[in-house]
Amino acid sequence: MPITVKKKKGETNDDMISKFRKVSIEDNVSVVEEVRARVSYVSPSERRQVKKKLHKWRNQLRRLSNKK
Repeated sequence: MPITVKKKKGETNDDMISKFRKVSIEDNVSVVEEVRARVSYVSPSERRQVKKKLHKWRNQLRRLSNKK
């Protein structure tokens, strides 16, 4: 799936590049997790822990992007 990032009013090119990197890293993380899930069994409690960590990480990225 192609990654698109739109420029908002007042954003610099450097901001666009950093936003693209964040989106591409998130996308790559989800692909790696999907492959791991298919290779071996993961218990439901482990799934919940991973989901919680991912949610926490995404919130941190959102907070950092909102501070700018």
